[in-house]
Amino acid sequence: MQLKNQPILEDFLITLEDLCLRSMDIFIDFFAVNMSFQDPVHRVSGRDAMYNIYLVRLKLLGNTHYRVDDFAWGRKAGMLYFHWEINMGDRCSDGMTELCFTPDQKIISYKEFWSGESPLDCKAYKKAIFG
Repeated sequence: MQLKNQPILEDFLITLEDLCLRSMDIFIDFFAVNMSFQDPVHRVSGRDAMYNIYLVRLKLLGNTHYRVDDFAWGRKAGMLYFHWEINMGDRCSDGMTELCFTPDQKIISYKEFWSGESPLDCKAYKKAIFG
């Protein structure tokens, strides 16, 4: 499963590193419709819900740039972990993401784990998302 998913993974990581409002339609195509997304602030089901979170995130954080340092396939088929850093102009943050692929190479599960020393302002982020 890992070798089969390698090309789609590399396409996904390139898209993530260049993610912006204009590339969101390309980004969303990597995900299964019934996928689940989780970060320290959200836990949602469905591709559309995750899409909306990323739209708000990009609008809130402005000019951001992800850099994926490395990745490793998990012991479970179709599971992958990668370490990333996000540059938000005057602030940086890092974390890990766990992805799980379906047999037809769609991402069914996307979990972000942020660094404990993350400068991401969770209060402002929650307020922007939940009002």
